[in-house]
Amino acid sequence: MAAPDRLSGTAGLALGVASPERLGTIVAAKLEPAGRVLLSQIGYHFRLLLRTPRTIFSAFLLPVLLLVAVGATGSSTPQRRAELVVGITTFAVIGASYLVHATGLVTARDRGILKRIRGTAIPPWAYFAGRLVATTALALAAAAVSLIAAVLVLGASVSLSSLPGVALGVIAGALCWAALGTAVTRLANDAAAAGAVLPATYLPLVLVSGIFFPISSEPALLQQAVQWLPAEPLTHTIAVSMASAHASFGDLRDVLLLAAWAVAGLVIALRFFRWEQPAQRCGAVGKE
Repeated sequence: MAAPDRLSGTAGLALGVASPERLGTIVAAKLEPAGRVLLSQIGYHFRLLLRTPRTIFSAFLLPVLLLVAVGATGSSTPQRRAELVVGITTFAVIGASYLVHATGLVTARDRGILKRIRGTAIPPWAYFAGRLVATTALALAAAAVSLIAAVLVLGASVSLSSLPGVALGVIAGALCWAALGTAVTRLANDAAAAGAVLPATYLPLVLVSGIFFPISSEPALLQQAVQWLPAEPLTHTIAVSMASAHASFGDLRDVLLLAAWAVAGLVIALRFFRWEQPAQRCGAVGKE
């Protein structure tokens, strides 16, 4: 007797299961409302993210370790602590929405999951929208953990009135960096290459964008340049929200700039995104 299929619903279809026993489910999925398919994908991807070790390390553990390392020195001034809280929160958001998201996409392509998805009932837009929303939720959780750690480790003060503005900045930043991460997957042929490509494309930007060190110490030309790149606006809008004595929704210019980078990333991804691993596609062409 054949082993029972343990996958059910449209979430299971994300693994590309298309056996004869699943044909009825596939047909039913095609008839499901778009909202139900999307919710299924959001839940599936969020659970998958939380079960992945790189998510725990990049989004939660590494930012907290950095906070603990700095807090152990006990030499930071109140202003420096405030800057550090903003920087670590930004670092956690970028780690969750860029590094984790892009690595997950490359891994799914490397394992043939993306290729199989195209043969199922799941619309590509639902798959990617589900991933983006789940990634944004992960970034919000990473920011929350970083802020809680900052209060416990550094004794930082976080006003409740600043949280809506911080959340808005995190959402804008997460969508921006996830879109850019989707576009950058074009440069990584496999999961091993992603381990080199992704850090090389965001760590230099992180170092010069005021996340760990104030940009005021940098050359004037570099200061002006980084203000138009996607890391500094995220840092600045979170800083504006946290520094405000009243409810604030960050800096509108920063949010609009992050939105522009998100649109640019999506346009590039739509044009150049690969559903199949390049080596597998070339091999298939050679056999024809």
